Amino acid sequence: VSQSRYTSDKDQKFWNDSIYLQNTYNYIKAIVVKYKSKGSELYGYEFMGEPAIYNPTNNTAIQPPRLEEFYRNALFIVRAYDTSRCFMLTPGPWGLPTNYSKFDGFKTIADSNVIYNFHMYMPHSYTHQGIKGRPRPISYPSANFNSDSIAKRFKAVKDFEVRTGNKIIVGEFQAVRW
Repeated sequence: VSQSRYTSDKDQKFWNDSIYLQNTYNYIKAIVVKYKSKGSELYGYEFMGEPAIYNPTNNTAIQPPRLEEFYRNALFIVRAYDTSRCFMLTPGPWGLPTNYSKFDGFKTIADSNVIYNFHMYMPHSYTHQGIKGRPRPISYPSANFNSDSIAKRFKAVKDFEVRTGNKIIVGEFQAVRW
């Protein structure tokens, strides 16, 4: 039986079978080789912005168990061709700010140009209203979600930054246009 070269990084088999990871490393190398000579318009590289292994049966996700290894190998490839640009990474699942509450950084990754990244789509009921059958319109602010509740989500990231000294960037922060 022929094995496909492609599968979603949200699938457990992507993380369990080295052929998928090796194909991804080959793509990373091709991307870095192609863009390493760009000017200041290229600030850095991000290859896994919302790492997760997704279980559609119960609509849950976990951090991929080989995520740190993936980032370490990807960074090694980047540094072989581009020593100056930033490398962005995030703990999973999904790059949520709350993932940083008990996270102390990837211990085997040491590089002065690493930036930890997160995506802020909270309140999810507001930012994703009308998508995949979610109700709309949803008002913001509301009694259940307001600027104080958003600040609490950001606090986990700020505490991580203070606790570890790592740099942070908000990689995505938006809502649907309606």
